[in-house]
Amino acid sequence: MAAGALEEVDTKLGVSIVESLDPEHAAEIVEEMNPDAAADLLAELTDEKSEEILEEMQPEERHDVEELLEFKEHTAAGRMTTNSSASPRTPSSWTLLTRCVASPADPKR
Repeated sequence: MAAGALEEVDTKLGVSIVESLDPEHAAEIVEEMNPDAAADLLAELTDEKSEEILEEMQPEERHDVEELLEFKEHTAAGRMTTNSSASPRTPSSWTLLTRCVASPADPKR
């Protein structure tokens, strides 16, 4: 629940909350976040605080977050996630996908 809340709050508030926690408790929360959100949050912390939290994280979660932290924030790679999803290639999903790719971006979305 805390992880979901951290993903939704303003970045400055999230940073303030995480900075007030001891590294072990912060790591427990960060591990439950989506890896891309966790990486974004840790990137806003001081290097020292970020490293302390990463050291307390479980290896698999730490690896996912560290992989995303290697990329600059405003690049395509910096905006990616290590989560993935898949759907069967049925006529309806295929049609939807091709429409999304073929349509120009709608700034109102």
